[in-house]
Amino acid sequence: MFPRTTDLVCDPKRDADIDGIIDSAKNIPNKNTILKNGWSTTCHYQTKTGQKVLDVGCGTCQSLLEIKRFGGKAWGIDPDRNSREVAKKLKLNFHL
Repeated sequence: MFPRTTDLVCDPKRDADIDGIIDSAKNIPNKNTILKNGWSTTCHYQTKTGQKVLDVGCGTCQSLLEIKRFGGKAWGIDPDRNSREVAKKLKLNFHL
């Protein structure tokens, strides 16, 4: 039997570091820096303007923020309540 969603939301380390996650999200490089340094190998760096992207298991929401910065329309899904709080603080689309 699979665990209930509510059984998966306990991670004290992430509970304590939500502000750290928010702060580190501010340091994500812009598209030009990423392309200039050849870091565009992960799929979210290939996002086109206006493209819709669903990130299942979005965790710390870093990919959502990167997709948004590249002009994509990103939505995240994660059972962790911390992900919802991070997404809310970063003004990102999120569903639990």
